[in-house]
Amino acid sequence: MIRGVSTRADVARRAGVSPAVVTYVTSPGSRPVSVAARARVEEAIEFLGYRPNSVAQSLRRSSTMTLGLIVPNLQHPSLSDLGLALENLAYELGYVLFVFTTANSVERHELYLRSLIERQVDALIVVGSHSSELYAQAVTAGTPVVVLDRTPSGIGIDSVAPDVRTPTAAGVRHLIEAHGHQKIACVAGPLRFSAIHDQVSGWRDAMQSANLPLDNSLLSLPEELTEDSGYRATMQLLDQGHPTAILVISEMQARGVTAALTERGLSVPGDVALVSYAASHLIGPRFTGVTSIDVPIADLATRAIGIVMNRLEHPGGEETHEMLPSR
Repeated sequence: MIRGVSTRADVARRAGVSPAVVTYVTSPGSRPVSVAARARVEEAIEFLGYRPNSVAQSLRRSSTMTLGLIVPNLQHPSLSDLGLALENLAYELGYVLFVFTTANSVERHELYLRSLIERQVDALIVVGSHSSELYAQAVTAGTPVVVLDRTPSGIGIDSVAPDVRTPTAAGVRHLIEAHGHQKIACVAGPLRFSAIHDQVSGWRDAMQSANLPLDNSLLSLPEELTEDSGYRATMQLLDQGHPTAILVISEMQARGVTAALTERGLSVPGDVALVSYAASHLIGPRFTGVTSIDVPIADLATRAIGIVMNRLEHPGGEETHEMLPSR
């Protein structure tokens, strides 16, 4: 036997197990193996220099051991953290994660979605839901799709998303009940995204429950969730009237909001209170006194990968839709 060109049978003989057990050890997620048997197989693999034929493995499993991730962008620290968490979890399971960023372009989103399906990735993970018809086509073609956003049921895709409506309302109630604010502005984004729609709804819920007027001049819906859009939205809000507090739905926009307030000579929270999603990423000299609503990134990534693995092992089951609490 030549070290480095040994076979699965050689490994099985040295480890005292069947060749099938060797396959289970070298094929992540296939079947469970006892700790003792796994240790013997791993020792035999190391001693013999065994290298499984990944091409043959893929053909036998009808698997490419690849996953696709489509995300609006990776400039937002929270989305960057999510992408990294998903990549690490995929790697631990023996999968390669392809990442595509859409820059919030529907055309790019659909192009990348089709491309990943054609590349025959084992499953797709998508941040933001705006191609339900294509998702359904992917599932029909045998590619599971997990959307990290609230999605409609009945089209065969799974979803897991953070609950953003409840904590948004809680954040606004905190401004009202604990600090007496009545003129609370909201800097959001396009309502076609369900998460943004839910965040704006949470703002409305809290304002209405406190019998505060929902003045349209207090709501800004820019097309992009960028630092510049947060800056311009805040300047416009200040020109139309002076809100005493602002709810911001993204950390990138929060940077622009504070820049605009500073330019106008206003302090946070002395002159204007600020509640922002994922503001804990931005804590520093400009971000003292900011209340942050944090999405459970690690939990979201873990559940997404878990749903993917379950779908790959048990295709054809009922679709699942989960909501995770935010902090």
